[in-house]
Amino acid sequence: MYSHVLVAYDKSEPSRHALTEALNLVKGLDAQVTVIYVADVPDVKGTVDSATAALSDLNQDGEVNEVDAQIAYYDEQKQAVTEDIADIVGDSDQVKVLATSGKASTAILELAESSNFDVLIMGARKLGFFEHILGSVSSAVLKESKIPVLIVK
Repeated sequence: MYSHVLVAYDKSEPSRHALTEALNLVKGLDAQVTVIYVADVPDVKGTVDSATAALSDLNQDGEVNEVDAQIAYYDEQKQAVTEDIADIVGDSDQVKVLATSGKASTAILELAESSNFDVLIMGARKLGFFEHILGSVSSAVLKESKIPVLIVK
């Protein structure tokens, strides 16, 4: 039924439930689960943490190369998410983690539309009226998505 599932992940408990549900949906299938994490926009011109600085090349002026710093930043984010979901994913080889930055709903929708995903799965964060039931990101994605969206509590 599903061959390529996108899971929006933000380290919250509802997004952990969404990932669990995605893995249940593809269990026993030849399918790929892609986890997208939208990080804060990196400040590569400002203070760079020691891990990023260690992984980055300095340019001729002794400043951090911005492209290398961004690559290192996203690698760090992917690694942090990979470690965070290890207890859910276990030894599954069906999961791939991506990290990006920007407005969460926009980044999720751009990836969903640029690849061949069958479904987008994400968690609901709040209780209350419509946007509060889903959360503002879930609500925006649900309104704009061109692929089916499964919201998990």
